[in-house]
Amino acid sequence: MRHCSLYEVCGLNALPDPDFKHCILHSTKADKNKREFHDALNRHLTERGRDNFRGIVFPEPANFADVEFDKADFSDAIFRDDAIFRGTVFIESACFDGAIFEKRAFFADSTFPPFTRFVRAKFNEDATFWRANFARNSMFNWCVFGKEVYFSSAKFVAADFPSARFKAFAEFDGTIFSESANFNHCWFLGRTVFAATEDPLPVFLDVRVDFQSVVIEPLDAVTFRNADLRQFRFRDTDLRKVEFVGVRWPRIGRRQVVYDEIASAENKSAAFFLGVERLYRQLKQNYDDRKDYERVAEFHYGEKEMRRKNPGSGVIHRVFLTLYWILSGYGERYVRPLLWGTVVLLLSTFLYLVLGIFPRNSALPLSPFSVFDWARAVHYSFRVMTLLKPDDLTLSETARIVNTVQTIAGPLILGLFALAVRQHLKR
Repeated sequence: MRHCSLYEVCGLNALPDPDFKHCILHSTKADKNKREFHDALNRHLTERGRDNFRGIVFPEPANFADVEFDKADFSDAIFRDDAIFRGTVFIESACFDGAIFEKRAFFADSTFPPFTRFVRAKFNEDATFWRANFARNSMFNWCVFGKEVYFSSAKFVAADFPSARFKAFAEFDGTIFSESANFNHCWFLGRTVFAATEDPLPVFLDVRVDFQSVVIEPLDAVTFRNADLRQFRFRDTDLRKVEFVGVRWPRIGRRQVVYDEIASAENKSAAFFLGVERLYRQLKQNYDDRKDYERVAEFHYGEKEMRRKNPGSGVIHRVFLTLYWILSGYGERYVRPLLWGTVVLLLSTFLYLVLGIFPRNSALPLSPFSVFDWARAVHYSFRVMTLLKPDDLTLSETARIVNTVQTIAGPLILGLFALAVRQHLKR
C-alpha cells in the first residue's frame, strides 16, 4: 500500500482509493469518515505529539482551546468547521502558512511566540484575535480575510500585513503596536477602524507604520481615530475620503506635515516627490470637504514644498515657487508679505533720499538727515506702492529706476498680503 503523500507528518498509508494519495488525516474528501479521522488524530497526538499538523484536513470543529504547544505547525491545514484556539499558548513557534479556515476562527486571548506566521492563510468566515498577545514578529503576508476580523485589544510588537486583503469589516480598536506595523499594498474593501480605547494613549503611539500603496474601496472605508500618525508613510495611498479624527500629524517647525515629507531626506527622486505632492493634494481635499481649513492650509503648504523641491520641476517653475515661498509662504503666511512690504517701503524711501527726491519746482533735494523730509519721502513711497501716482515730489533719473521697481514689487507684495489675510479670514 502506498504511503500518504505527507507520510513524514502522519506516518500513515494512503486511503484504499487507487486515485487517492492521502491518508484519512490529509484527505480532502468532503464525506470522509469522521470517526476514522477522530481515531487517527488521537493516535497522531499520542504517538507524534502536538507539534506537526501540516496539511491535516479537519472535517469537524477543531478545539485546541487552552492547549499549550511547543512548536505548532498547522501550515496548509484545512479547517472545514470552526477552529477554536481561544486561550491557546504557543511557546516556541506557530506556523499557519497557507492554512484555510472555512468557518469561524477563534484566537481570542491566545499567546503567540516571537515568530508567528499566517502567510497566505485564508479566513473564509469571521476571524477573532481579540486580546491575542503576539510576542515579536507576526506575519500575515498575503492573508485573505473574507468576513469580519477582530484584532481588538490585541498586542503586537512587529506586525506584518503586506498585501493582505480585508474583504469586510476589520476592527483594530484598542490594538497596541509597540514597535512597527506594515500594511504595504494591503486591500481594505470593507469598513476598517484603527482607534484607541478610552485610555488617553493613541493607537500607533511612536510606532513606525508603512501604509503605502494601500487600496481602499470604497474610499471612505478606513477611519483613524485618536491615532498617532507621526511615523506613518502614506505615499501612493488614496486618502481623499479617509476619516481622520483626533489624529497626531508630525511637524516640521510649527507646520503639520506627513512623515513622507520627512522621509524625503532619504529619497531625492522626482517620482518620490511627485508621490508626496499627490498625497498632500489628497489630504487637502479631504480636510476641505470636512471644512477643516487650518489643516487645508498646512497641506497646501506641503504640496507646494514638494513641487518646489522636486528635482524634476522646471528651473523657472522652481524659481517662481521659491519667490512665492519667500514672500508669502505660498499664500498661507500673512506676516511675511507684511514684513517684505515694510522692507520695500523703507528701502525705497532711503534710496529716494540718497539718489535724489525733490519738492516740485525746487532744485534742493530732500535731506536724509531730516525727520520731516523722511516723513515726506515715506509718504511718497507708500503712495507709489499703492499705485496712487503721487505728483508733489519729483525724482532724479537714477531714482526713477527705484520708482519703477517699487511700482511693480509693491502692489505684488500687498496683493500677497491681502490673499493670505483672506485665506485666514475665511477660516
